[in-house]
Amino acid sequence: MVQAIRSTLTSIAVAASLSAQGSTWSQVATGGNHPSIRDAHCVAYDPIRATIVLFGGYRAPSGSNVFLSDTWEYDGSTWSPITTATHPPAREQHAMAFDSQRGRCVVFSGNVGTGIKPSDTWEYSGNNWSLKSTSTSPIGRSGHSMVYDPVRDRIVLFGGVSNNYPALDDTWEYDGTDWTQIQTA
Repeated sequence: MVQAIRSTLTSIAVAASLSAQGSTWSQVATGGNHPSIRDAHCVAYDPIRATIVLFGGYRAPSGSNVFLSDTWEYDGSTWSPITTATHPPAREQHAMAFDSQRGRCVVFSGNVGTGIKPSDTWEYSGNNWSLKSTSTSPIGRSGHSMVYDPVRDRIVLFGGVSNNYPALDDTWEYDGTDWTQIQTA
């Protein structure tokens, strides 16, 4: 089962989602609220609560970007907006993965719309977001990917683009407490 999905869809169709059945995608009608049209957001599947979590992204109404900081959950039939006491600043091109050992969605970095890519780590418990204080972390970046490794109980991060726009080819692991850079051959 896929633990994380990096979304590069240009939008979430109004009142609709897509579902894969075998090798065929089909549109699934959803009722009520739904996330606004957006790009460069992230989603991760939370198998403990059987829900998909969506955070952030941006939309470009009338040619100007609006960075988003909203959290949504999808239970397979309905999208629900989630209101939390705290949340990461609005951002796009961030990465998110679900840590099933600790039961948390983890978000790292992204573009916050000011040309700055913070090297911040946020965790979502299903109730609230919290900023994690780590002694070490990767440099801020956007366009990177993360996935949870259930064998080693680590979030693995790879690549992206830094504040100065050079492409990155580094690998990092997050154990729920700190980040460690991994030297690869």
